[in-house]
Amino acid sequence: MSDKWTFTLLAQHQKVDGFLDITAREAGAFYTPGRTTLIPLGQGGAADIVDYDDMRQTTAVLDLGYTFATAWTLSGGYAYDKYTFADAFSDGTTIFPQAVLFFLKANDGNYTANMAYTRLTYRF
Repeated sequence: MSDKWTFTLLAQHQKVDGFLDITAREAGAFYTPGRTTLIPLGQGGAADIVDYDDMRQTTAVLDLGYTFATAWTLSGGYAYDKYTFADAFSDGTTIFPQAVLFFLKANDGNYTANMAYTRLTYRF
């Protein structure tokens, strides 16, 4: 399979629009002794959190390869990746705001990456 050209295109877009619905009493307590039902949606004194783990990621990759011998392929390409993230509970620290024992809410911020590459592959 020598002298073969291949072209690969990858395009992908992901969007997560998180929402944290909160219902609470005007007085601020979530529990009232003797009450066994939840407060109806849209009532109460707490506001909903609309930017709860919102994320967008767009990725595109173009790859052109040339197989010049049975086991050897030389390829090159371009890759683009754009990532945006919003979370009301992440303030740039690595500590989860509700408990100092949680270290899993890191937010390293948004980024855009443009990459050009070459690759030499040997298959055996």
